[in-house]
Amino acid sequence: LDVTNTGKIGSNSWLFGGNVSGNAGIINIDVLKSLMTTTGSISMWVNSADIGSYNNARAIWCFGDTNADEKLLMQYDTNGGADRFSAFMKIAGTTVWSCQSNDSSATEDNSFGSSNWQMITLTHDGTEPKIYVNASEQTNNLGSTPTEWISAGTGIDNGRIGVEDSNNVNNGYTRFLGDQFLMYSHALTQPEVTALYNGDGAGLGTTTPSTTGLLAHYDFEETSGTTLANKSTELVWKQKGTA
Repeated sequence: LDVTNTGKIGSNSWLFGGNVSGNAGIINIDVLKSLMTTTGSISMWVNSADIGSYNNARAIWCFGDTNADEKLLMQYDTNGGADRFSAFMKIAGTTVWSCQSNDSSATEDNSFGSSNWQMITLTHDGTEPKIYVNASEQTNNLGSTPTEWISAGTGIDNGRIGVEDSNNVNNGYTRFLGDQFLMYSHALTQPEVTALYNGDGAGLGTTTPSTTGLLAHYDFEETSGTTLANKSTELVWKQKGTA
């Protein structure tokens, strides 16, 4: 684990991208791919080094089909220089919905400055997805079938943080710091997202996220080894992510 970086919450964060400890700075979260069905939420704190070098789009996390063009992806999106976050669901090669944060909402700092941390949250209530940046709901651009969530991707067979693994290609090795990855079985409400963002003080995040429906909680506080413990006390507390 590369834990030489100060975390947003707690002492440590993971450095993604490059060739970290021989594993390209990614985390395998295959164990989580079958836990969300028709509703859910994924939230993570990120700190980007250089969005402009990401060649148009780069993965933050992804659940994908190794051998086909099917995925649920959250990524950095340069959008012609107006850096933002975007998420989309693709089934059998067709994008069924997408949603983006507002232009220029994604920030960068080559020195990973402490003020550059952002909390990115994607939710789905069974009807449509929503994307939040620092607990602020963003403008959504939905597609033909916004009701689809991860269970609709019947070919999805892997999960990754730091890269997209789908359609026989690993795409988007992204250089960023990541902290507190959370996955819930339900769509977080605006007050719940705000509580994650402000729980320990305005914009500080929270060391004790709500455990209601919490499927996964990786806090990146490990200082050695190749396994990140899932700190969730509900449902799947034995699941782990591997580096």
